[in-house]
Amino acid sequence: MDGEEVFELDFVSDSFDLFAKEIITLLQHDAHIENFDEYITNSCLVGPPGAHSRENILGNIKKLVTKQQSGKDGDYDLCLPKMSFDEMFNAAIKICGNNSDPNYTEGEDFVSLKAFKDGLQKAVSAAAETAKNHGTIFIGSGHTESLLAAYALMGKNLVQKGARLYNPAIQILSSLERKNVWLSSFCAVTTATQDNRIIHTHEDFNLDKIIENEKVKPDLAIADHGIAGATIRAGIPTIAIVDTNDIELLMACKVYPDRVFPIPIHDNAGLKRSRALAYYFNHLLNKVCN
Repeated sequence: MDGEEVFELDFVSDSFDLFAKEIITLLQHDAHIENFDEYITNSCLVGPPGAHSRENILGNIKKLVTKQQSGKDGDYDLCLPKMSFDEMFNAAIKICGNNSDPNYTEGEDFVSLKAFKDGLQKAVSAAAETAKNHGTIFIGSGHTESLLAAYALMGKNLVQKGARLYNPAIQILSSLERKNVWLSSFCAVTTATQDNRIIHTHEDFNLDKIIENEKVKPDLAIADHGIAGATIRAGIPTIAIVDTNDIELLMACKVYPDRVFPIPIHDNAGLKRSRALAYYFNHLLNKVCN
């Protein structure tokens, strides 16, 4: 699938050992943040540093439009209706808060602080309702090298508020062309590994079928990339962590607003900076649930 790469973290190497230690350290860290707007902005989850280019965003819109015009669905088979370039462009802008000028075609394009906070408010409401009802939540990521600590912190707080976490059984994904790919779990976050490495991937791994076969349908999912695509396809209400160039997921947020709740961020900010997502999520969750 387009955009796939392998993030080289070997489970038996010093690099993975350091990665695991850093995760544990981040999970044990107790944040005391006085100004969330300033903290979030400095984290690079929003704003220009390291953001995707406008060319990349517009190119991804054009790819999805072209697929639809040829009678195909997107990569994640989300049954999206046909939309024009302008419809997709405007929907992406509305969710991410990036530059609304159609004549701006080159340079950085990034999530706004307001869009991040607006998305998080709706997502937290859905998560709080699930936790209060002692519902089951699935958390999964193809972007674990940046988001794993944030997801684990979010999951920890949701459990404290009454939720249960679900991870699919650890199993070999033998149907894929690549060999030795496993569905596994790290800090209660479902991930994919290959040859002892964590994989950065946009694949969905047919996760919806795996969940169906296990006869467990979570009440809510928190996910990104193809894993979010699979939970949306399975009809599971999904908090989708989306970047400005995740056009298919952004369109799913537009088409299914009652069950897909986007949190737009720069998803390559890194482990430490991505904590801002969890800290603000947990801050809002505590206010709603207490």
